[in-house]
Amino acid sequence: MTYKHELVNYQSEFFNLHTSNTISQKSKQQHFQFISAHWHRSIEVIYVNQGTIEIVTNGSKILLEKESYYLINSNNIHSVTFINNPNSEMFILQIPLKTFQFVTNNSAVPIFLNDSSHPEYLAVIDILKSILETSTHQAPYSRAKIYSLFFYFTHQLLEHFFFSTETDLTYTNSQERIRLIIKFIEDNADNYLSATEVAEQFEISHEYLSRILKKNTNKNFRDLLKAIRLKTAFNLLVNSSNTITEIALDSGFPNVNSFIKAFKEKYSETPAAYRINHMS
Repeated sequence: MTYKHELVNYQSEFFNLHTSNTISQKSKQQHFQFISAHWHRSIEVIYVNQGTIEIVTNGSKILLEKESYYLINSNNIHSVTFINNPNSEMFILQIPLKTFQFVTNNSAVPIFLNDSSHPEYLAVIDILKSILETSTHQAPYSRAKIYSLFFYFTHQLLEHFFFSTETDLTYTNSQERIRLIIKFIEDNADNYLSATEVAEQFEISHEYLSRILKKNTNKNFRDLLKAIRLKTAFNLLVNSSNTITEIALDSGFPNVNSFIKAFKEKYSETPAAYRINHMS
């Protein structure tokens, strides 16, 4: 079975925070009820504020009830379903691997335990509740509080729930290959990169590369590369004061016009307009 790879776009340099409402808006469902099986490189923390959800990951089913959380490690396949109550509420904290690399000065992929019996589990719950409350009741300097809570949360994970580091997690051969291909494209997207070069790197044909990318990401090579570059550019746009031209070139776009065109296709406005309308 093939599972879709999610290319996570970050609106903050260190994390993303999604509530049930924002997920419903993104999926265009009035009451979000299901996220199909997928995987990504980010660490994901799912916290239930109300109701019950079912998480299926690596073949195991986990029922998550009110005021509890579950951590999805990097590259783990998972799906989420609300059980019975359509008014269940949760929030999802997505953390890119570069955040842990930043705070640990270690490039290895961290693996964390899910242990609700741990003495510090309830303390972590309190931090997550505070993050949710602060994010939904905006007040002066709430952004500073959210960031401080977030870094305290990462400290608690590393201090009490860290298991090991792995640079090569175990998957089926096909799943492992597509993971490595996508990582290679992400790592080299800021330079000139062709499908032929990627195919040669992994000793596969151009046609086979196109087929497995389409099957696993629903994108051809050109669209996937553009999406990765656009993700990098968006992060630079909202988290730096770089010029539009600098952002375009630093993200791997061949010129500023191709960046503006790609950005407008996705966000319905130019990068400059986005900065003015959403960040002033």
